[in-house]
Amino acid sequence: MKIVVAALLLFTLGLQAEAQITTPQMASPRGSVGCTIGVTQITIEYGRPSVNGRAIWGQLVPYDQIWRAGANENTVFTTSTDITVNGKPLAAGTYGLHMIPGQTSWTLIFNKDHRAWGSYFYDESKDALRVSTTPLSGPHTELLTYAVPAHSGNSATVQLQWEKLIVPITIGVDLGATVAEDLRQQLMGLPGFTARNYALAASWLLQNNTQPELAEQWLTKALQGAPDFQTTLMVARLAEAKGDTEKASFHRKQAIEMASNSELNNYGYSLLQQGKIKEALPLFVLNSERHPEDPNVWDSLGEAYAMDGQKSKAIECFKKSLSMNPAESVRQNSESWIKKLQ
Repeated sequence: MKIVVAALLLFTLGLQAEAQITTPQMASPRGSVGCTIGVTQITIEYGRPSVNGRAIWGQLVPYDQIWRAGANENTVFTTSTDITVNGKPLAAGTYGLHMIPGQTSWTLIFNKDHRAWGSYFYDESKDALRVSTTPLSGPHTELLTYAVPAHSGNSATVQLQWEKLIVPITIGVDLGATVAEDLRQQLMGLPGFTARNYALAASWLLQNNTQPELAEQWLTKALQGAPDFQTTLMVARLAEAKGDTEKASFHRKQAIEMASNSELNNYGYSLLQQGKIKEALPLFVLNSERHPEDPNVWDSLGEAYAMDGQKSKAIECFKKSLSMNPAESVRQNSESWIKKLQ
């Protein structure tokens, strides 16, 4: 018998040493929500209690007392970059999200300790940020839910919804600074050995009107590698934006000299869309001289002449395009323009 007992004890101890299974959490299951603003990743992980016929605000969740903003473990708020919350700065990191409900105003608390159980071990000295917000009335939500109902290029609205109350939180991001830093980090790896990547990074900065000095540094690196049409044209645009017309003209001519058929055609159309017809027309003429065998080139030149009010030259170009057995889309465009002009 002693031998059997000893064997059972060893067997039991062996089971305890092994990993245990997990079973589904039936009450207040965990939920999560996230959003991306530029390159900033925002996530919230939380417990989801249900209303279950109970009186919530002022009773189950008392007013003017610290609340875990969910159920069970901390509600955990994580941001991958520095942000603002209701206009106040919050550094990148992971935080325990707590709230102090009020009848007309709520306090949102981002605490550096995010591993605690609920708010029982909350330590105010570890607060990273406190901001206020105004609750709103909303439709009934049975399970406590965090949602992202609004999102833009540099901000998002996150809101807690439970019972018939909505608690809004506005998240803001310095898009230029965060994306520039992300691009900088990428260029410190393998992408930094490719000139084109510096041009792409600079292009984003230029298109979003941010950090022109950094954009110029990256374009200079791109030109030191293997400059192409797009890179050289971006250098010209940056010089133009800075008022250096001589440098802009020099690099624009360089870009045009190395442009392919499609690049020159697309550049011409981009100028047309900006209403710069007089600047676009010579590009289409040049392309027709370089690639006289391409019916699309003549179709494009016809559009430029038409937009410049040169009706007879436009019709002549469209007819030339049609005489060269063009692709169906080009043929339809030329025929349509001829009907309009006639």
